[in-house]
Amino acid sequence: MKRHTKALALISMMVLVLFSALQCSRTLILVKPETPRKNKKAILMLPGLRNSAKGHRESKKWYREQGYDAFIPDYVSDEGFEGSIANLETFIEEHRLEEYEEVYGFVYLMGGWTLNKYLETHDFPNLKKIVYDRSPLQEQASRIVLEVIPGIIHMMFGVAVDQFRDTPYRPLPRGDRQIGIIVECRATRFVRRYRDRLEPIPDEAWMPEAFNQEHDDIMYVFLHHDEMYYRYDKTGEDLLSFFNTGRFTEGAKRERIQRDPFQ
Repeated sequence: MKRHTKALALISMMVLVLFSALQCSRTLILVKPETPRKNKKAILMLPGLRNSAKGHRESKKWYREQGYDAFIPDYVSDEGFEGSIANLETFIEEHRLEEYEEVYGFVYLMGGWTLNKYLETHDFPNLKKIVYDRSPLQEQASRIVLEVIPGIIHMMFGVAVDQFRDTPYRPLPRGDRQIGIIVECRATRFVRRYRDRLEPIPDEAWMPEAFNQEHDDIMYVFLHHDEMYYRYDKTGEDLLSFFNTGRFTEGAKRERIQRDPFQ
């Protein structure tokens, strides 16, 4: 009975992963055409692989309420980073992001890896501010999911997850950009289920320097990775503050939140 229950739980998790993956592949473009692009600012959001239908809906609602044009491309390629960078290049050119006065980036895990690789070989001079979503917990999820259900992951995403697992974060020189980091302090349901597969995370892994990225400001939120796609009630004010000023709000938590990440 115990073996049957475990198998049933695994099948359910596989179905959940499949459903989530099928829902996340969406492109969102919100542009107000009455104002010339040279007089406007835009947000480029690069999601990873966990943006559910709920996340898509809440992003659409939240970005529509802000004063920016918003672009959320479906850029991840089953060919890995090379294909994803090519998709991002095409998207930026087709939607003429270089014509905006300024562009601000909000990039989730795979989005951050992809953007940094893109900027190694492409100019994007009006990309003036970037907020990275980082997580010592979720950054292990690619390894764990490939250990647990490699066949399904390869069917859905090709080599994209393998390359993300195997590629260390390559920092972006700050230069004249302003850079912020939001750190997730809670584990997703998937990571909680496979907690025994996590490599130990020392206290040092939560320190600002551990993220290997020059930055102007950093904040910590007690949210897990899935929540980061729709809990704008917790992150929206700080995102807008950073896009406007290059700093998160005064009330942002700038030290690790000392709560059980598995609760």
